[in-house]
Amino acid sequence: MDEREPIIVGEYESIPIGSASTRGCLTREEAETLVYDLRKQFGCKNPSEWFRMRRDSVIAGGWVGVLTLPGIQVSVYPKIETHVDAEQTEAKAAPKADLLLMLMGAGFIDLDPKDASKLASQDSFIDHLAQLYNRRLGRELTRGLPHDYVERRGLLGTLRGQIDFPAQVLAEAQGTPALACVYDSFESDTRVNRILKAGLKAARRLCRGTQLRKKLRQTEMLLGEVADVEVSAKDVERQLLRLRRNESHLRPLLKWAQLFLASRSIDIRGDNNGQRGAGLMFRMWEVYEKYALNKLNETLAVIGGKAGCTLDAVGQIREWHLASFSDGPERTPAFQLKPDILIRKNGVPILIADTKWKTLDDEEDSNLRTLGVHQADAYQLFAYSQIITPAGQSPLPLALLYPTPGEYTETACNPDSPLGHLGEPERTFYLDAHDPHPVELRILRFPLPTIRPCVLMGYP
Repeated sequence: MDEREPIIVGEYESIPIGSASTRGCLTREEAETLVYDLRKQFGCKNPSEWFRMRRDSVIAGGWVGVLTLPGIQVSVYPKIETHVDAEQTEAKAAPKADLLLMLMGAGFIDLDPKDASKLASQDSFIDHLAQLYNRRLGRELTRGLPHDYVERRGLLGTLRGQIDFPAQVLAEAQGTPALACVYDSFESDTRVNRILKAGLKAARRLCRGTQLRKKLRQTEMLLGEVADVEVSAKDVERQLLRLRRNESHLRPLLKWAQLFLASRSIDIRGDNNGQRGAGLMFRMWEVYEKYALNKLNETLAVIGGKAGCTLDAVGQIREWHLASFSDGPERTPAFQLKPDILIRKNGVPILIADTKWKTLDDEEDSNLRTLGVHQADAYQLFAYSQIITPAGQSPLPLALLYPTPGEYTETACNPDSPLGHLGEPERTFYLDAHDPHPVELRILRFPLPTIRPCVLMGYP
C-alpha cells in the first residue's frame, strides 16, 4: 500500500472513519487504538480530554502533538486558524508554527522563532523539529565529537591510574595475571553524548518521512563510539543541572533531546500486533499555563528590577488547604489549594490568577452577563482569596487569563498592577458584593504567540 498522507486536525475536530485508501480517514481498528489503547498509555485519566469515539468518526480532545502509528501519522494542533483571507499554505502551516512557539515559550524546547516560521505546510511539526535537531547536532559533530574524562575499570597488563584493590584481590584469587586498574579515559562515550544519541533515536521513531529517518540514521552512525543506553526525559533534566562550563554550549541540544525523549513508545494491537508506534502529546491546558507563567516571570523580573523590588510568579504552589478534620488529637489538612499562578512581591502574595484554555463567550447571556465564565471557576478563586490572603489585609485581587492571538508587551506592568500590561479587563466581577471590601475578579486576555494574523476558534 502507498504511504498515506498524514491526518492533521485541530482540537475538538473530527476525523472520519473509513477505508485506509480514503484520504484523511482512519480505519476502525486505528480509531479504536487511538481512543481506547493510547489514552491509557499516555496516562490521560479524563476520557473527555482524549480522543472520543463516535459512530462514524473520532473527535480529537484537548491534547496536542503527533502520533505515529503503523501506516498513518495523526497530528493535533491548537485550534488557532488564520483569517479567511490568508493563503491556503499559511492556513496549514500557521497552527504548527504557533504550537512550536508555545512549546518554546513554555520551556519545552529551545527554538529560534525564525525556525518556526520556516515550517512547511506539508511537514508535521515533529518532522520539522527533527530536521532542526539533526542539523544542529550535525554542525556540532563537524567541530569534533565532544569528549570528556570517563572513569573506567578493567584488568590491564600495566598499571594505569590507580589499583582497584577489591578487584585486584579477586583477580589474584582467580589466578588472573593482570592489574585491576581504575583510571580516567578521555573519550566520546560520555553521559551528554549518550543523551544526544538517544534523542536522535527517539526522533527517528516519531518521524514519518523516509528520507528524514535516513538522515537521522546517518547522524547516529557518527556517534558509533557512543553506547546505546536507555535514557528518560528525567535523566536529561538531572544532567542539565550538572552541566560543566565546557558543556554549557550543548544545553539547547540537550533540551531538544529531552523533548524527543518525553515521547512514548506505543504498543499496537489487532492486525498490527507486534508493531510499535511512537507519540509525543501535550495537554494544551498545561502548555498554556506554563507559557503564561514563563512570560509573566520574564516581565516581572524586569519590572521588579527597575522598581527595586522582587516580583515573580509561581505556579501550582501547594502551601494551603481549604479545610481540616480531626480523627484524633491532631488536625489533618484537606482539600489542597493549587492556584495556577501566584504573583508575589518580595515573597508576599499580591495577586492570584488562573489560566483558562478556552475562549470567552462573544454572545453572552443577556441576563447573567458572565462572558461564559464558569461559576465553579469564580467559586474556586474566591476560596483562594479567602485562604491565601494574609490575616488583616484586604482580599487579594483575582484574575482569569483567557488566550487571545496578539502581541505580548511589557507596557503598563508595574508593582502595583502586575497584570496591567494585559490591558483593560473584559469585565470585573465583585465577589461578595455586600462586603465593604469585595474581592475583585478581573477577566483578562493573555496574548498568544503567532506567526501570522489569526483568530482563536471556540472550544466546548
